[in-house]
Amino acid sequence: MESHPEKERRSMNLKEKQLKWVPGSYAVAQLPANAAVPEWAMNSKGFMSITRTERELSIVCEEEFMPEDVQAERGWVALCLAEPVQFDEIGILAQLTRSIADAEVSIFAISTYENDYLLTKSSDSIATRQALGEVCDISQL
Repeated sequence: MESHPEKERRSMNLKEKQLKWVPGSYAVAQLPANAAVPEWAMNSKGFMSITRTERELSIVCEEEFMPEDVQAERGWVALCLAEPVQFDEIGILAQLTRSIADAEVSIFAISTYENDYLLTKSSDSIATRQALGEVCDISQL
């Protein structure tokens, strides 16, 4: 197999990447696949994600905007890399999720065009911070 030194170098520099908390407490909701995107989701502020598949409509937003009667997992906190991730930076999400998995912490990962977001239960914040400190800069956490 051909070696790609630049890609290997990029994947090995995760220690230079800083993580930061995304302000807020989040909920992850599941709605039927054919449901309209609710107004409360569209009115939420800050970080949010709306994803539709053939099986469901998933909405992640700050808990305060999530109605109590919506089927949701609550009590999540979010973090992301402090700087945008380039598409040719290989293995960053894999290294982050592997570190969290090794600490036996559940995650919910969302990727956008320029970054990866990891959500963990707020009760796992300390374990998450410790696990990620093994692979990247957590000085902003």
